Amino acid sequence: MIEPFDPVDARKRPQPQDQWFKIVAWDDDLPAFDPLVMVKTVVLSPSSVKKFNQLALKFARVTEQSVICAIMLRSATFALPAELGRKVAPIAALLHLPGMIVFTAGFRTEYVKIILHTFDFWFLHATNTIWAVVFSIVLGDVRALLVVVCWGNFTNALLQETYLRNTNFIMMIMVLELVYYILLLLWLSLEFVDGLHHYTVTTARGQTLSTKDILVNVLGTLTMLLEWAPSCAVASLLLLVFTILTVDALTPTMKRRLHFKFWMPVVGIILFWMVEVVLLVDALVMGNWDLQDRVFLELIIFGRQAQFRVVSFFLSRILTIFVWSARYVNIALSRQNDNVLILLRGEVEFDYEGWKRQSRLGPGAKQTRQFCT
Repeated sequence: MIEPFDPVDARKRPQPQDQWFKIVAWDDDLPAFDPLVMVKTVVLSPSSVKKFNQLALKFARVTEQSVICAIMLRSATFALPAELGRKVAPIAALLHLPGMIVFTAGFRTEYVKIILHTFDFWFLHATNTIWAVVFSIVLGDVRALLVVVCWGNFTNALLQETYLRNTNFIMMIMVLELVYYILLLLWLSLEFVDGLHHYTVTTARGQTLSTKDILVNVLGTLTMLLEWAPSCAVASLLLLVFTILTVDALTPTMKRRLHFKFWMPVVGIILFWMVEVVLLVDALVMGNWDLQDRVFLELIIFGRQAQFRVVSFFLSRILTIFVWSARYVNIALSRQNDNVLILLRGEVEFDYEGWKRQSRLGPGAKQTRQFCT
């Protein structure tokens, strides 16, 4: 581990632009794991793994085509009339299974353990679960089976870094997944999905939060609040947020000179929480400041109308801010020393495609660079 230290401690005072470093031995053992252990090697016997690999290789092209067809049928399921969509949904669900089985079997278990301990995975997984549960409830028919399969498919996508084969095809599938969720967001907003049964979750001061609002908020993020004068105060909060987000830019020397303490950004986050909650409570319950909910985006496509309202989106963003800023506070309060970075997280990347090209060219080929960020 390399740590910067005060040049005053050096025997010879350096020039102002020089930077001195000292090398400190790391007492703890670095993490070690076996990257060859996969889900299929844990679940199946060696002979069964061999047969599985032979079948996966033999039907690789068919599996890829079934995945592409499944995504297309998945999109068609919610665009077609409800009666026809109920017939297409089981077919689309079955076509997803071969790709999901092969993909899951190739997960590196040690990599999976690392990802399962990250905040990012569980935040996205919780969001995905909320979408799947609410969408299944409002569908209330056999199409919910496809929603469950989509939930599992998206969970696999969160673990894609543990699968080191055929990464080009996986990236293409991720692009198709992105297009699908964008289209689903538009279809739900414009009420193109047939046979939905939306429910009102809560009502306050004449404003309702329905299952449709939850689905739209989970699938996309658009935000605007208040009129011009109150929005100046909201905009000023951005200055506080940017200050907190750029704390990692301070070097240890500058932290000492500025007398920086980590309780400072924590207090700023708590202040930000309080302001946002007060605005939300007044908009939903109190009404003392006469904060007006309004439509900030209205779409009319093929005679269907969709309205995006301020308060419902503001509520969902408040929940997101609470979760992510709580992570920031936890890291700031549980740090080992004052030089710990809060937002910048180090990671090591393995260039699988570059390694594969190098292995094909032979040992005499130019070595592939390894990048650390």
